[in-house]
Amino acid sequence: MSLVSIPVGFILATLINNVGKCKWQSFFRVGYYFPNIITGVSVVLIFQVVLKANGGLLNNALSIVTGHEVAIGWLSDSHYSRFGATILSVWGNIGYSMLINLASLQSIPSEIYEAAEVDGANRVQRIIHITLPAIRPTICILLILAIGGILNTGFEQQLLMQNDSILNYSDVLDTYAYRYG
Repeated sequence: MSLVSIPVGFILATLINNVGKCKWQSFFRVGYYFPNIITGVSVVLIFQVVLKANGGLLNNALSIVTGHEVAIGWLSDSHYSRFGATILSVWGNIGYSMLINLASLQSIPSEIYEAAEVDGANRVQRIIHITLPAIRPTICILLILAIGGILNTGFEQQLLMQNDSILNYSDVLDTYAYRYG
């Protein structure tokens, strides 16, 4: 678990928890947790489709937003390969963080939020003064797990994403030991 996925998972859990009951809530829960269910090889294959230089989903979305053709080699260009690996790592870990935070958020009694709303607290004040203190133990556990797994770089994902053009930039301790061990 990466340190970046903890706040992103909290934000997603807060959004899903505040949406209430809607038909898309289950879809988003499964969609974000999906990388934890499938194998690392499948996650890399999906990401190779998303981050492909020509015709990848991310480049197509950026082309639509910017209005001109974008062809960034997220996994083949040395300048962007670290960013692509970071996106993969965050996407692979936000589901776990989101589900743990969502379970913690749903354990907070709704009466506390209602009382704060009657007292005039806005949404940000309720998050700062009610939500964060209530889920502080959960956040601490997630931080301990993230720090404990700091050397875990996702060996199979790193190995599968490497190619000759980015090898000097994407080599991690696990893949180095694998090649020269």
